[in-house]
Amino acid sequence: MRQEKTIDTLLIIFSIFLLILLMLIAVKVMSIQEQEISLLEKKMNESRIVSQDYLISPKEIRKIKEIAYWNAQEEEYELHVYDCTQFSENLVKKLKAEGYEAQCTAGNNWAFDYTNHTWVSVWINGVRLEIESTTGELLTTEKYKTYEVKWEGRCW
Repeated sequence: MRQEKTIDTLLIIFSIFLLILLMLIAVKVMSIQEQEISLLEKKMNESRIVSQDYLISPKEIRKIKEIAYWNAQEEEYELHVYDCTQFSENLVKKLKAEGYEAQCTAGNNWAFDYTNHTWVSVWINGVRLEIESTTGELLTTEKYKTYEVKWEGRCW
């Protein structure tokens, strides 16, 4: 009987030890996740886009980037079959389905000698952002300097 009590006591102590160990692991994992989120938020805050007194939140940027990225991954680029026009039209539909104001914008991209090129313009809180629909890249002001707008609101 005494041996059974000792075994029961040891099992209880072992269970408590395991529970404490699992709690410590959970706390450590949560701490690591918080650090990663903090670093991500810091990185996103550093890359916030400010224009005309408007600030676009990192959450909105992340959402737009995610939609654009997955749109660019859905099909393979093939000139005159599924090219910038189809990528742009599809991305505009997806952005509108999420409640964003978006349009195809067409013109040239002189960085790559693209004439008759189509990309997407989207508005967030009154700020216009440009997306290269074939790659899903949100265009910085510097990269957008190589684009020349000919038409807005329609694809080629």
